[in-house]
Amino acid sequence: MEVDPRIYYSVENPDRTLQIYLMPVVSSISTLVNFLLFYLIFTHSEKESVTYRSVLFFHNLSLYLAQLFWGSVINMVFLLPFPAVYSIGPLKEYFNCFYLTGLWFALFGWSALMMFWVLLVRLRALARQHSFFSFTQKTYYTVIIILTFYVFVPIFCAWIPGYSSEEKTREYVMKWYPNCLKALQLTGIFVNTSPAAIIAVTIVSFGLLGSGAIIYILLCVIIVHEIQKQSSTWSNKKRNYHVKVLQDTVIQNLVKCVFLAVAPAAELWNIFLDPSRNTISEYLVPRFVSSFILSYSDNYGSQCHIRRRSYPVHFADKYI
Repeated sequence: MEVDPRIYYSVENPDRTLQIYLMPVVSSISTLVNFLLFYLIFTHSEKESVTYRSVLFFHNLSLYLAQLFWGSVINMVFLLPFPAVYSIGPLKEYFNCFYLTGLWFALFGWSALMMFWVLLVRLRALARQHSFFSFTQKTYYTVIIILTFYVFVPIFCAWIPGYSSEEKTREYVMKWYPNCLKALQLTGIFVNTSPAAIIAVTIVSFGLLGSGAIIYILLCVIIVHEIQKQSSTWSNKKRNYHVKVLQDTVIQNLVKCVFLAVAPAAELWNIFLDPSRNTISEYLVPRFVSSFILSYSDNYGSQCHIRRRSYPVHFADKYI
């Protein structure tokens, strides 16, 4: 690694006043939409089992908390291409951005786990009695435990080694970025002093996203298979209902995943740009748009629950 004497626009212009006021507005909209969704889950989905409604509630709650934590609690500022981030949220005086990001990983991981759990509950309800996928309660919880390790262990094993003490961070910046010492004045800043650790986090993140998508698709295919196998004994209304439920769930999660990726992708692109370029205003637009679309996708989920009232279908609550 060579000494980088360049002047970084993001470091010299750390003011993010607009972001401070913008993100809480988005979070407020998200709060209203999500509380409407929570209400609909328990009052307009009475045809579903208690377990399914509970898992669906916790899935949406976890994603909402991850959104709220990212937008209002952390309100993270990326200084890329300078390798650092800091928080402008209410906890910036108490916690380094490294710890806050780790907590966000936990919240987002919980949301990802619940996304799989929703499909598992649906599969248990639909699986034929003697089907290979009609697994026992022990197998059911074993799969959930395995998924829990799959979601949380790899990302934290990659993230934790990237921590640097305040003293090590100062020495690193002074040695390799002598013209970026101004960044050290920012409260709670986390500077990446280990490129290998960030590469590991990136590889693990993309690996989890790719493999997670494959697992999710497989679960959807299995559910469709179980529906098709029972089509001859079901009414058209019942079959169409289950197909519609799965379709709505997949579309809602697809919209969320796409727009969750917009803001991080826009930020990571800054790594390859000229340090003197003003990337602050360029980043705010995709972040605001992606956050707004996330709120809309939850509203889409609310509409799905309203439509489901017309289908008189009930499952025995055999999961508890």
